[in-house]
Amino acid sequence: MTEPEDLSGEGSVTEPEDLSGEGSVTEPFQASPGDASFDGNAEEPSAGEDEDADADGNRKDAGKQSAESGPEAEKTDVKDKSENAEQTEAAEGVPDIVYSTHVQTYGWQDDRRNGAMSGTVGKAKRLEGIRIRLENTEVPGSVSYSVHIQSYGWQDARVDGAEAGTTGQAKRLEAIRISLTGELAEKYDIYYRVQAQTYGWLGWSKNGEAAGTAGQSKRLEAIQIVLVQKTAEPDYSALNGMAEISSGTKVTEAASYVNADIQYRTHVQSFGWQNYVANGGLSGTVGKAKRLEGIEIRLANSSVSGGVRYMTHVQSYGWQDWQEDGAVSGTVGQSKRLEAIRISLTGEIAGVFDIYYRVQAQTYGWLGWTKNGGYAGTAGQSKRLEAIQIVLVPKGGRPDTARLDALAGVNSSVKQTPGTGYVAKDPEPLYRAHVQSYGWEDWTGKNGIAGHPAEGKRLEAYSVRLDSSAWSGSISYRSNLKGSGWQDWKRDGGVSGTTGQNQELLAVEMKLSGEVEEKFDLYYSVYLHRTGWTEWSANGKTAGNPEGAGRIEGMRILILKKGTDTKTYLLRSSDPAAAETLDRIGWSLENAYAFASSLSYSGKTVYTEDWGSYVLAQQGFRNGTGNCYVMAATFYEMARVMDYEVYQIAGFIPLMSGGETAHSWCEIVVDGNVYVCDPNLTQSRGNDAYMKPYGSAGIWVYQNYHRMLKENP
Repeated sequence: MTEPEDLSGEGSVTEPEDLSGEGSVTEPFQASPGDASFDGNAEEPSAGEDEDADADGNRKDAGKQSAESGPEAEKTDVKDKSENAEQTEAAEGVPDIVYSTHVQTYGWQDDRRNGAMSGTVGKAKRLEGIRIRLENTEVPGSVSYSVHIQSYGWQDARVDGAEAGTTGQAKRLEAIRISLTGELAEKYDIYYRVQAQTYGWLGWSKNGEAAGTAGQSKRLEAIQIVLVQKTAEPDYSALNGMAEISSGTKVTEAASYVNADIQYRTHVQSFGWQNYVANGGLSGTVGKAKRLEGIEIRLANSSVSGGVRYMTHVQSYGWQDWQEDGAVSGTVGQSKRLEAIRISLTGEIAGVFDIYYRVQAQTYGWLGWTKNGGYAGTAGQSKRLEAIQIVLVPKGGRPDTARLDALAGVNSSVKQTPGTGYVAKDPEPLYRAHVQSYGWEDWTGKNGIAGHPAEGKRLEAYSVRLDSSAWSGSISYRSNLKGSGWQDWKRDGGVSGTTGQNQELLAVEMKLSGEVEEKFDLYYSVYLHRTGWTEWSANGKTAGNPEGAGRIEGMRILILKKGTDTKTYLLRSSDPAAAETLDRIGWSLENAYAFASSLSYSGKTVYTEDWGSYVLAQQGFRNGTGNCYVMAATFYEMARVMDYEVYQIAGFIPLMSGGETAHSWCEIVVDGNVYVCDPNLTQSRGNDAYMKPYGSAGIWVYQNYHRMLKENP
């Protein structure tokens, strides 16, 4: 297909000319005066904030006030909270730095000096102007300062007490630079930090470095400034005491100046690489059924150290390795669709921003927003990604969904599945066994049985793998062999055990790793000769008996999502045929007994305790026939799945002609009391033999009996 003449209708945007410019179309957060903050909602006032102010501190009754209040307003509400704020002294021999700020609603505050706070905290009031000067100095030089103003950007520098910023225009200060000149700059360093909307107190800047934010529509609310001699450090503890910092005060010390753009482009089926877009722009196509095949993501204009990393789930290949800072993730020229993606920040920037992203997925439309390394897209469903949006949000904030919907062209007619950012098939184990006499068998899964426990054939080797690569990670396992002990760990389809050596497996251990381990638990059970199924082992625990008391003849494996009702699920899974029968007849002990008593009698089954209750019961569930052992076993299995304390009994009953014959029934233990349940007696004689104490009228005189194999899990 030829290159399309115009991709702009599909969200392709040309490289932005200046991503750092104030008010450029690619800038993520620029708002007009009085607009809400980036997340699209007015910030909830923190303790002490003006509840009648909008997200930028504009009062809702602003029509009744001027943007710059008169002298009376200046003297109310903004009184020094510490009586000695104006008495702060510089270190011996260091000039005094004196400054005053113009605060929304309040106007010009009184002078502060040498680290005292100017502005407000907890009132959601913007700084609009500032004046800075030096006193008590005989060293030649000046203090120079420049401010970044809403809508206007960086203003030319002012010096020695001149006003920087605006008054009467309701424009917020967003950042500031302060420096010394002349001999002053040779002898002293000037340190300063600001309280910024959303971020709280930022880290310290010095000697002309920017402090605050840019491109995010965040107001400055307060400032501290201090001079120190070269090679000295400010007294940070004392300065914290002057900044009204308490346990409830937000502090973002990882950065003193916050500015960054997230840029990205995608390789699209038929079209190739699109141009870079930034800060929530749509990359890819919508409504053209074109797959994303590759992606590059990078940070630009960042004032904070750190990077971005990302990994994609690719058709046929699964999850690729992490890529970083503009490298290609996915494929080019292989016609392989991207199905899912993860993106996270690294370094200091991860402490300043959250990274949010969402994808347009085949069939589902736009999925919900994911952040900070979470999964976005689909996996295990053969669904292509078609478009993506990525945006940086101040730490703890939320995306401006209205703005981002507009960038993506999302409206009521566009399909969305917003409840989740990731639709993925849960991983399932696939496993197979090398069985005595049979060799390698076919793969099984979903609690299938690997091996032949009904025939007493030993397992000699096995392999396990995950059938879904929706989640990154692996499955590992190892075996204990009779006479050899534990082997090394194998993983993801490797063979554990031996073939052609007639060695018995005695025990196994299995575990998950990587992302799949974080979200799922691994359970496994083995069938031991003359013991039956072991209880379920989980996440690396031993199943079987390394001491050699019983070889493994069967194996079952389950993977369950963390938080699953494990007990109920494992009970059902211990005998799926019993659970399916109860689903059909109703989950009650009486119904289970009635089913077992209804089996047609067949004396062809020759009992051996090597088989165990599980193997006997499968004959009853599968064929609907069986002798007393099969009837008792079906009742036993259903009672066990319902979590009763139940035992299958093997013993004898007297014959009318004399002597005795082998017989099987069950015991149910309730509150320490033992009750007989004999479905074969009810089937053959019609006697009520359900939940009867031993010695009751109408039941057999049982002799020489014992509980059969160790009860199943």
